[in-house]
Amino acid sequence: MSCPVCNNDKSILLRNTSGIEKGYRTKDDYTWNIDIHLCMSCKNIFGKIS
Repeated sequence: MSCPVCNNDKSILLRNTSGIEKGYRTKDDYTWNIDIHLCMSCKNIFGKIS
């Protein structure tokens, strides 16, 4: 998983959230796993649907 800001692929997993998250819903599936990553290069925090 690369950072969307600096494109570095070195990131650490901060936490994993499961359940309904605002902005990540579809009409078919209401449960997602969201991985929260921290980029080691530019310190950007970004989420990824897993």
